[in-house]
Amino acid sequence: MWPTVALAAPPKISQLSVRGLQVGGTTRLVVKGAGLLPAPRLVAGVPIARQAIVGKPTATQLAVDVTLAANVVPGVYHLRVANQHGLSKPRVVTLDHLPQRPVAGVIDSLPVALHGRLSGSQVVSTRFQGKAGQQVTIDLMARRLGSTIKPVLHLYNARGRQLALSLPRPDLAGDTRISARLPADGAYEVKWHDLQYAAGNPGDYRLAIGTFDAADLVFPPSVSRGQQTRVLLLGTAGTETVSVVDVEKTARGFVPVAWNGKSRPVGLRPRVEVSWVREIVEPVDAKAARILPTVPAAASGRILERGEADRWQVVVRAGEKLRFEVFADRLGTPLDSMLELQRPAGAVLATNDDAVRSDSRIDYTVPAGVSRVDALVSDRHGRGGSRFVYRLLVSRTTDPARPDFSLTVAEGTHNVLSGGRHVFRVDVARRGYNGAIRLLASRASGAFELLTPQIPAGAPGALVTVIPAVKDGQAGFDDFELVGVSVGAKEVIHRPVRTTKHPIASLQPWLAGDLAVARGPPPAEGIGVSWKTPGLGTPLYQGQDRALPIVLSRGTEAIGPIRLSLVTSQQVPLTKGKPNAALAIRGAKATVEIPVAAATKSAWDAALKARMSVRALEKKLAAPGAATAALKKQLDKARGDRDEKVKTLRRIVAGQSRDAVFSVVTPPGLNLTDYDLAVLAELRSLDNKTTVARSFTPVKRFGTHRSLELVPRSADAVLVARSPKADATVGLQGEIIRHGTFAGDVTVTVAGQPKGIAAPKVVIKPGQTRFTLPLKVPGTFAAARIDKLAIVVSGPPNPKAAAVVVQARQTVTLILGTTDNRLPAPPIPRSVAR
Repeated sequence: MWPTVALAAPPKISQLSVRGLQVGGTTRLVVKGAGLLPAPRLVAGVPIARQAIVGKPTATQLAVDVTLAANVVPGVYHLRVANQHGLSKPRVVTLDHLPQRPVAGVIDSLPVALHGRLSGSQVVSTRFQGKAGQQVTIDLMARRLGSTIKPVLHLYNARGRQLALSLPRPDLAGDTRISARLPADGAYEVKWHDLQYAAGNPGDYRLAIGTFDAADLVFPPSVSRGQQTRVLLLGTAGTETVSVVDVEKTARGFVPVAWNGKSRPVGLRPRVEVSWVREIVEPVDAKAARILPTVPAAASGRILERGEADRWQVVVRAGEKLRFEVFADRLGTPLDSMLELQRPAGAVLATNDDAVRSDSRIDYTVPAGVSRVDALVSDRHGRGGSRFVYRLLVSRTTDPARPDFSLTVAEGTHNVLSGGRHVFRVDVARRGYNGAIRLLASRASGAFELLTPQIPAGAPGALVTVIPAVKDGQAGFDDFELVGVSVGAKEVIHRPVRTTKHPIASLQPWLAGDLAVARGPPPAEGIGVSWKTPGLGTPLYQGQDRALPIVLSRGTEAIGPIRLSLVTSQQVPLTKGKPNAALAIRGAKATVEIPVAAATKSAWDAALKARMSVRALEKKLAAPGAATAALKKQLDKARGDRDEKVKTLRRIVAGQSRDAVFSVVTPPGLNLTDYDLAVLAELRSLDNKTTVARSFTPVKRFGTHRSLELVPRSADAVLVARSPKADATVGLQGEIIRHGTFAGDVTVTVAGQPKGIAAPKVVIKPGQTRFTLPLKVPGTFAAARIDKLAIVVSGPPNPKAAAVVVQARQTVTLILGTTDNRLPAPPIPRSVAR
């Protein structure tokens, strides 16, 4: 029997005074939330050199001075609160060398990062002192922090004249920035607000003012995997710095790029996309030819000058069906692309402006005699500049899609108690890969053991179990990563497990793979649950209910009602975009409620009353001058009565039935693969309003089988002898196999028959297995054969649930002629692969 996993309330962060920490400095951070006590501490995605609690923390507010080492890599990371009850969900914070302050009306010195929260039509402002000729950058992060506001920035001089205005920019993910050289000494004012004066929730922002670096774009935006590539980081005020990215062969998606060692950056970490095709970068010499020698391949370039058009010579073959696609808007660059295909002599073949957002795309079939097509990329408005980056991908539309998959979890933070276990689901979205996937845990320190099963071929996911691996008093939290690796694929596929909903997953996708687990204390009284071994070896059968026997254990005074529910590795399937529970493995009831027996409740009330009586007497006896012999005797008697009633209560609790059954419904159309199941048992309060403890059974994997099968035929073709213009009747013979508890009638018919041939029906009663289905072929039917005729058997496994029907089918061919109609002998029954 496994010990209890208690549902202790983990801490919750509702607001941070600043959404940033200073690298190489100390930041005062005020956390507001719930359940912050006891023993709170901060946990970040980087090591915290020192943290000191300021003042007396409460359950709803905590002030901490946080010090980071000078070698911490700037960027955006997770911040959590940990305490003895577990770990909070993460908040996104920025880490850089700027001092971090709550927003104020006046700034004492630059550079600085101000933090606040914008709401509705609010307009916020601050002032700073500047010098003539001073280069200043004003960067407002909101959407890059997961905020919903669309920020607008204004810069004014001391006389109130507007010097600069900046609207939301695509290269800043919808945020905004002003880079200006100040015209004179004096005071300057910065104002900001939502574009529509309707800031929503969350409305958090970060305003950085001063001189600093950023890398909003990387050129080239894509690199080939398994190679080391030199890239340019495109930052503030037109700066360009060089970096190198080294991409592993197994990498896919977006990966971070290291900052240039000499920079002091702010904002998001730069990123590049890992490409599966050959990547070519435009030559430095603008007059040199730009050539794509193979397909598929991609070209990266920049429209540097106004009115410029980059011409790429693409080597093609007659008959190829090609797709020319520009990525610019989707990269966050200001380029509004125009794409034109030309013959080498200049004749226009095709043009496109907007296909995907403002990006261009052309599908083109290469005609005979053509071996080269020129693709011209330009800006629709004739603009240009160092940030007008694009990527031109040329591929064949006839090439098969590359096998792939993605892995997700609903939550990235998991809490489990000492000695207990926690279970969560990993979901798979398959794209051309249907094989098994091996789950591997990495970066974990060993404070917890992760039982990561292999996801079966074709399965929608698997259940992962977390068990604390250290004793009380040791590390109570850990962060980790999960990676899925294809099994047996021609080309090995590695994919990280990521949370389904992350505020900046599209900008910093690796943050969605930052998972964490924490341990809390066990409850005073808990519950345990395990499988009752008999009966678990058989599979799930389509359309049939399955009873799962379990065994419960209670703490000596854990008397509350128990609620049982099912945890599965199957995400609820969608019908027209909405979850359809009827298609999912589920409980016959959503929950099974085990109430408190009247005798148990009565014994509890009696024990509680006796305890309260003892406490009242003890309090009375502790009063000055109250220690009389009579009172002491009364207390001794009350204690004896209490002990007797507590003993009675515990005897009744221990004598309660430990056995329970959770009934599982298997939908009739469930895919035939393996599924993980676990039962969650929750100990409820006596009023059944809250959960005070919980426990999971070990995860059990079940195969899925058909409830009804047709025995394979010894021949796929049936000869039908007939006379000219005379009807013929053929007896289609077969045999069925029922599985599990199938007890309903089975109807046999055909499907896919040509027009003019009626579908006969026969019914096979329980206890019968063989059938002959008379199929009448009219003499007027002219065809010599009927292909893809299906024998269909169907019926309800449970006669009392006639609406739940399963079926099986078998394809046969009818050959019509004058040959003697000798049907194959009925095949010998044998087991059929599921």
